Amino acid sequence: DRVRSQPEAMDDETRRQLGHVIDDLSSCLGDIMQRDEEDQKSMEKIRDESRQELNSLGQARQARRAYLKPGMSTGPNDARFSDRKG
Repeated sequence: DRVRSQPEAMDDETRRQLGHVIDDLSSCLGDIMQRDEEDQKSMEKIRDESRQELNSLGQARQARRAYLKPGMSTGPNDARFSDRKG
């Protein structure tokens, strides 16, 4: 509080030390912001990959259903059999 209200009351050494602390904090903040941006890009990439995988699963199910005869059931055994044969 005193630094803000009376900056001229600080001696040169205190002012210099405070400048170093502020520089260090700025550097740390910059590193954190850079890592945060990298993490965000990584999460977006994982999200997009997951979305593509889910879409391909849906497309595979639709393709499989297209080959079924009308009225044919798609029970749990069918999915297992389909997975084994591709």
